[in-house]
Parts: sequence; C-alpha cells; structure tokens
Amino acid sequence: MEGLELQILAPALVAGLLVLATHVPLGQEVLKRGIVFIDLAIAQIAGLGIIAAYSFGFEMDGPVVQLIAG
Repeated sequence: MEGLELQILAPALVAGLLVLATHVPLGQEVLKRGIVFIDLAIAQIAGLGIIAAYSFGFEMDGPVVQLIAG
C-alpha cells in the first residue's frame, strides 16, 4: 500500500512545486506593478457589458452578448 501512495503523491508534489515555482515570481511582479485586483475589474466590466446587452434586448446566449461582455 505504501508504494501506491508514493505513486500518487509524488506527481502531485512535483506539480505543486512547479506551480509554486511559476506563480511566486508572477505574484511578485503583479504586486510590484500594483495590479492586485485586475481580475475583479475585468469581471465587473464584463458584468456591466451583459447588463447593457440585456437592456438593449439581445439574447443572453448569443455571440453579441459575448462581444459586448469583452
């Protein structure tokens, strides 16, 4: 049973270390530039675009809504 656990845990550990090695420098760069909440801003603008599309009577699943949402 220990061999099976090692076969499962070893790739997960390697994947975790890879994510750590790539995301720490990226996070430091984001903090240095001061764009901490850029994802929230993008989501809010997309939501505003969907509300605008709904107000103009577009179908909620059409390509126009996707275009307006950004």
